[in-house]
Amino acid sequence: MTTATAEKFLTTDEAATLLNLRPGLLREWHYLDKQDGGNRGPKPKKFGRLVRYPVSAIDAWLAQQDH
Repeated sequence: MTTATAEKFLTTDEAATLLNLRPGLLREWHYLDKQDGGNRGPKPKKFGRLVRYPVSAIDAWLAQQDH
């Protein structure tokens, strides 16, 4: 039997609030990263039309910013 860990996902607005950024900036980074493969912000996941940010992706991106 396999167990799935429940990953927590945040909306763009929730992620922006957590990171003290404008939601539009996260949307812009997401768009630009899709265009050029950059690493401007935490990597979101898409569920149909919905864009959600895994808390683990936000934590990983924040850890990269410390360097």
